Parts: sequence; C-alpha cells; structure tokens
Amino acid sequence: MPRPFYSLSLGRHIIQLVDNAARHFFSSLIRAIDGTEQWVSPEAFDRCYADLLDKLVMQDMAIVCCSCVYIDERLFPGTPEQYKLFSRLIRTNTQRRNVCYLDLYALLKRSVSQEGWDKVYNKDHFHPNGGGYKLIAKEIANAIMNESPKSCMPTKKLHQSRG
Repeated sequence: MPRPFYSLSLGRHIIQLVDNAARHFFSSLIRAIDGTEQWVSPEAFDRCYADLLDKLVMQDMAIVCCSCVYIDERLFPGTPEQYKLFSRLIRTNTQRRNVCYLDLYALLKRSVSQEGWDKVYNKDHFHPNGGGYKLIAKEIANAIMNESPKSCMPTKKLHQSRG
C-alpha cells in the first residue's frame, strides 16, 4: 500500500516514490496471481470474530474487545469508514455476548481533536506514538481493573440461547 507521508528531503522523497511504485506493482501482482488483497470481507470478519468470541466465552474468560483505531482520513481516504464498519461488527458481537467493548476509535479521535496529531500519533497519522499507546493502555487497564465482573464476564446462558 502506498505510504501517505513523504519526506521533505528530495533524495528521500524520490526513494519513497520508487518504494511506492514497487508496492503498487507487487500489490497488483498478488491480486493477479491470488485474486485477492490482504483484506477480508466484512462478512468473513464477522463470522471469524463471532467464532473466536464464542470459543473464549465457553472458557469463562474475562474478555475485553477493542475497536479499530482512529486514523487520518486525509492520508487514508476511505479507510476510516472501513474501520468504523469493522468496529461496529466488533461491538455487535460483544453486545450479543455481554462482553466488554472499548471504543478506541472515539478515544483517539477525541484526543487528536483536543491535543493534535503529534501528541497521539507518529508523523504517518496511522501508528500511535508513546502518548497514543499510553492512552490505549490506560483504557484497557481501566476496563480490566474497574469494570464489574458482570460486564467483563460473558454469560454462557446468553451464549447458549443465541444458538
């Protein structure tokens, strides 16, 4: 996939353009040979995620599920909509099984709007930096430590009634 961030240095910028051309070539080659990209359909994701949660629920594990993270629409056109779609699938699966769900997308988006990209993300606006990972870690730790057992522990009765 093409890189969204280019260096301001002319030498690095040219190398990055060549790198993107190679990425595009190999991505096209993979699609031509394999007929697919490194992406999964929402239906396949939903099925696999549901199966995974069902297996964990049957083991009486405390489960905390997280949404996709927020990324910059300007640099990744269309990707945030896909992330929202997959996050909705995750949330729906967790609600059906009475499992904890953390909306990291909303958390990171709110933090970026309040503090700016540099406080939460690396320059690519895709990978969180130390500040972003600290926010994520605190959110997960709070869910583990402060959530009532009822909200983090799925009920087998709920699972079994789903069929």
